[in-house]
Amino acid sequence: MSDLRSIAAIARYYIGHQMRYKARLFGMVFTHPIAILFQRYLPALIIAGILDRLSRGDFTPDDLWGSFGGPILIAIGLEAVGAIVIWRVVVYCNWTLEGLVIRDIHRQVYGHLMRMSASFHANHFGGALVSQANKLAGAYQRLTDTTVFQVLGLFWALVFTAVLLVGRAPWFVLGIILFATAYLTCAVVATRKVRRLNSALADTENTQTGFLADSVTNVMAIKSFAASQSETDGYAKSTENVRLALRGLMRATLRREAVLAVSAPASTRYQSSWPAPASCCGMPTSPPSSWCSTTPRTY
Repeated sequence: MSDLRSIAAIARYYIGHQMRYKARLFGMVFTHPIAILFQRYLPALIIAGILDRLSRGDFTPDDLWGSFGGPILIAIGLEAVGAIVIWRVVVYCNWTLEGLVIRDIHRQVYGHLMRMSASFHANHFGGALVSQANKLAGAYQRLTDTTVFQVLGLFWALVFTAVLLVGRAPWFVLGIILFATAYLTCAVVATRKVRRLNSALADTENTQTGFLADSVTNVMAIKSFAASQSETDGYAKSTENVRLALRGLMRATLRREAVLAVSAPASTRYQSSWPAPASCCGMPTSPPSSWCSTTPRTY
């Protein structure tokens, strides 16, 4: 529960900064599904309609361009608008929002540190505080990029696939949703230890960075008191702690990947045993293989 509370607190912190720039935030949120719809699904539906007409012989043999030229141009135009125009709007909103939020995070952290007492700074590594500030801002960028370009893409793919197929293959749509839910639940459970160890690794890296920064900053005092060997031993210990934390994270990550690698093929084998439903206007009725093979880093 403490892990979930920490994630919720960080999410509220990031969202609070995002809400200061509502135009860019909601511009990105609203144009994202439109970009996916225009680039991937509407052109595919048009091409599926063309193939359906070809299979039924509903065209003029001597005038193929007259029969299919218009729909083909519309499909190309829709995909071009989605890929060139709307996706550029999504990227522009995301990048400008990231720049503004990261700037505000650094400013807020700096102001917070300046307001802390001298006793606080005397009992904390300055380099560790700098490292934590950089990790807080960098995590926002990685989180938003993963959400916008991976998680939301998979989410809208599920939504559009369900809308297209629910009328013709409702049980198949239900199966896709159930399998996706089970896979995500398994991923969250499997990454719980990885998230905890990743946090521990970040703490040891902050300590190592703080040790190095403070030693370099106070190098003259260290040399004056002939404490070079003591500081060297302390830094060696901090680097060893980082190595051990990284090894623990590696082992937990390998176990997580093994669990997900087993659960994904098992779900797809069970799904493949279902009777194949009728396609919707020629659209494929099975999810892309990347849904099962992709395991986004959720920690």
